[in-house]
Amino acid sequence: MREFFTGSIATMVVDLPFVLIFLAVIAYISGVLALIPVVLAVIYFVLAYVIFPSIKEHSKQAGKTRSKRYAFLMELMWWMRSVKQLGAEDIWIDRFRKLSADSSMANRRVARLQNISQNMSQTIMTAAGALTLVVGVFKAMEGDLSLGALIATMMLVWRALSPLQTLFGFGHRIEQMQQSLTNLINTLQFPREQEPTDAPTSSIDFTGQLTFNRVSMRYSAETNPALLGISFSVYPGELLAIAGDSGSGKTTTAKLALGMYRPQAGTITLDGIDIRQLRPITLRQTFAYVPQRNHAFAGSIFDNIALADPTASLKQVKEACHMAGLLNTIESLPNGFDTAFREGLEAHVPQGFLRQMALARAFLRDAPVMIMDEPASGLDEKDEQIFMETLQQLRGTRTILMITQRPSHMRACDRVLMLEAGQIKAFGSPDEVLGNPQSQTPKVAPAE
Repeated sequence: MREFFTGSIATMVVDLPFVLIFLAVIAYISGVLALIPVVLAVIYFVLAYVIFPSIKEHSKQAGKTRSKRYAFLMELMWWMRSVKQLGAEDIWIDRFRKLSADSSMANRRVARLQNISQNMSQTIMTAAGALTLVVGVFKAMEGDLSLGALIATMMLVWRALSPLQTLFGFGHRIEQMQQSLTNLINTLQFPREQEPTDAPTSSIDFTGQLTFNRVSMRYSAETNPALLGISFSVYPGELLAIAGDSGSGKTTTAKLALGMYRPQAGTITLDGIDIRQLRPITLRQTFAYVPQRNHAFAGSIFDNIALADPTASLKQVKEACHMAGLLNTIESLPNGFDTAFREGLEAHVPQGFLRQMALARAFLRDAPVMIMDEPASGLDEKDEQIFMETLQQLRGTRTILMITQRPSHMRACDRVLMLEAGQIKAFGSPDEVLGNPQSQTPKVAPAE
């Protein structure tokens, strides 16, 4: 798109309307010599009509092979460990070799057609000069054309055909730019999570009361409900454990609270405000979130942790790392907090380190609500003990929802929400829930 406004194509667009003027001047000066650029212009359009459809078709094919190759590489990067564990490197290399060969051949065909079109374009321009010179010399010898008029005619012929040469040489790229413009327009037309609103939600100081009222969530019409009519409240400063078997709806509950999905039924409120009325960025900045799977972004350790609060000082980041049990590990590194994560190296970083870094990021953000999905996963016994001590320090200062399967973690909480197949199986104090795991009449907090 930039080339369209600043490159040779932009110059061609400006010069194209003057072609007729140049032809008229040539006809006025030298008469029949004006037929030369007219005939050659017709040849340009005939060749374009023949060659451009072929270039367009081969360009589409090259784009498809390029997309397949890119998708293959992304899949390989995502499942690299599994491929190595299966010893299937040779199979994947063979697949990649075939995709690369297909992509290279498709690009080669496009390049060959483009070279042919450019060579033809240059040949026509050379022929224009030669024909004008030969015919003009004969007319000058007959006395019908002066030497100055011949020179002016040659200049005007090239000037008249120059925009057509550019159009012919870059016509295939105009199609590419049109496709890029279409993609850009489609991207800009993606629906927003929420339309702009004048509501001053960014200045609200939330206390952290989170309420689910008859919330139901189904990911698709073909699947069972992930949540079905659950109702509960978490009060400011309360520490709530969310437990249940795999697929019971624990992570779905967390993502609904964050506004990552919208329930098909029911409401979720934060301090009595329906979260659908809040801007997504306002809602998510109200939470400190530790996801189940943790990642490192390109940049230093400091940059990764400070994502939660870009204005945080080094002292604040160190304090958050101390709370996560990570400070000594970072300071033992040669570059300390300046140690950089580079693309492709995340797979070699211990999961426990990534988990502690995610915890430090959550501790750094001064949010009224904290949601942690299996926060002790990947931690050794010592680091888990540090985490539990930090959890007790935070108790009462913010609302904490902790997804966990560990009874020891549940007993450290104020209440336990036990889910089963998307419904509340039990809800109450740790003694009530863990002491009666088979309870079929759970105590459910009223939705407020």
